[in-house]
Amino acid sequence: MKFIFKFLMIFTVITLFNSCNRDDNNDSVVTVESITPGQALAGDHISIKGQGMNNVLHILMESDPYIALPFSQTETALDFNLPTNALAGYKDIVLVMRDGKRHVFSDYYVIPGAPIISSVSPGSAPVGTAITVKGSAFVGVKKVMLGNVEIPTGSYTVAADQSTIKFNVPSGVANGYGYITVLTDKGLATSPSLFFIGTEIMVDNWDGNKFSGLTWTGAYNAYVNDQTGIVTGPSPAAISGNYYKLTSNGTSWGTGNETAALASTFGLKGSASQVLFVADINTNNSPIGTYLRFSQSNGNFYSYNVTATSGWKTVIIRLNADIGWQYSGDPSTVTAAQTPNPALLNQIKIQTAAVSGAQINIDNLRFIQL
Repeated sequence: MKFIFKFLMIFTVITLFNSCNRDDNNDSVVTVESITPGQALAGDHISIKGQGMNNVLHILMESDPYIALPFSQTETALDFNLPTNALAGYKDIVLVMRDGKRHVFSDYYVIPGAPIISSVSPGSAPVGTAITVKGSAFVGVKKVMLGNVEIPTGSYTVAADQSTIKFNVPSGVANGYGYITVLTDKGLATSPSLFFIGTEIMVDNWDGNKFSGLTWTGAYNAYVNDQTGIVTGPSPAAISGNYYKLTSNGTSWGTGNETAALASTFGLKGSASQVLFVADINTNNSPIGTYLRFSQSNGNFYSYNVTATSGWKTVIIRLNADIGWQYSGDPSTVTAAQTPNPALLNQIKIQTAAVSGAQINIDNLRFIQL
């Protein structure tokens, strides 16, 4: 590839509209008349007009290394799209003819587009941890934020390829979680999932990651209860891999499943105000009645009622404010003496509404130790 790069650098430069334009020699079998538009965004359609365009064998675009672009051709036109991940800036576009000659459109300008955040790694971490934001078009970044906290300029780095931003998790983010946003002149990008500030303790995601020693005891009153593999999942929870599906049999208990009581606990610390429980849930518009139950080793248990919705939603439960005493699901029913003690939590139950056919899907059950 080094040879190709060096070879391309000595090609005759042809520039249209503000650049030089000439053939490799007077016997060239290709005549270039125009390229439109004169500049474009990544992914945009480009058309080159002229004569002898059927003699073009390849279209290359400057990158590291040069990349070949798919194209269609007639005798008078070449049509292609810039790569969707093309970096902004001035790039050479090279026509390679069947006889080996080249035409070079020198410094074709790829316009910076709106930024996109595709992933954040890790998805949760304590204050001070380095995180990596991946995406595209991180050009002329004006502001990077995690929730309500702005990352100071100089405290984040943007990779030369415009696809990565790195910074350390800041303190002071409201509620202990928030979306990551990146602002440029061209727009605002938002992370596809919430970032949680704290230590994640995975209960189960049905993709091979679960709490050590955790087992499920089996279905309660279920006529359909299966673990269903899904290759991709819907937004906004960005579900992928397997999730758990429960379908109610219509009895007063609906359908449920719970973990066997752990011999120890989930290892949580501190007060209930320092722990969140997070799950991705799709109730499929089932009536209210879907709930989660949290049991303690001292016999106390608490429940949370899930609002009926269509599509995946990320449910965030504050153990000090959102759960009710026993089956009520009403936080006001918890007395001071019954306040949850995270250090005693050792069991979780999932249950559907008591309506025949009501179905819930659930994934990524985890605690966040703030």
